[in-house]
Amino acid sequence: MAASVGAVVAAGKAGGRAPKINPARSRKELERLDFGQLARAAARNLRESGLYWLRAFPNARATTTWLAIVTATYLVQRAASSRLDNALLLTVSTNLHNLARQPVSVLITSACFISSTTGYYWFIAVCVFVLAPLENWIGTGRWLIGLLIGHVGSTLLVALGLAVIAGGQGRVVDVGVSYGVRTLAAIYVYRWTGWQRWVYAAAIIAFAASQVAINRTFTDWGHCFSVLGGVAIGPVLIRGRPRPRLPFLVAMLSEL
Repeated sequence: MAASVGAVVAAGKAGGRAPKINPARSRKELERLDFGQLARAAARNLRESGLYWLRAFPNARATTTWLAIVTATYLVQRAASSRLDNALLLTVSTNLHNLARQPVSVLITSACFISSTTGYYWFIAVCVFVLAPLENWIGTGRWLIGLLIGHVGSTLLVALGLAVIAGGQGRVVDVGVSYGVRTLAAIYVYRWTGWQRWVYAAAIIAFAASQVAINRTFTDWGHCFSVLGGVAIGPVLIRGRPRPRLPFLVAMLSEL
């Protein structure tokens, strides 16, 4: 640095004036340098993000098992006729008729079926990006507790509402993974700290509440119960678990 300054001074003395500096050229060189550094950093962090999710999924035993079971039942449904598909769903539904006769069986099997193709693809995405990282963080045991509270608790609350308020709806199709998924997703908001955590919690609660206000179905009430339950039990299930480093794509959100 000193040699460079000396060279500039010597050149100025020799020529009688200091060398001219082109501000526009210097600015372009600086922008080119910053862009290159940012591009390399972005590529590195994107790669780390992909590895984060790829490593989390195979290690999440409960998540992968649940997805495998749901995939198997989904394939059976797609291969069956509409009549057989409907009969199968009625058999495993958590409606009042089945809950009165075989409560334990339908509470378990109803969480293994999805009635739509779109719902199945959404479930795959949620397993990879939310459920697997959550299981790796809090452990399989606590993950299963969250799933049990979300699915069973919300199902029974909805059934109680149907019995008391609506007078029951007999044998209707009521299956799906949404109650358990929403509870676990609500627990995952505790992966963040500070104001970001409460912003995300408020967002998912507001979304669930808006569905209740718009659709006004007992299923939407179940979704709302699931989210509130996840936010409520989250601090208990994450206790003593150090927060792993967030992947770049998720960490970006925490810096907004």
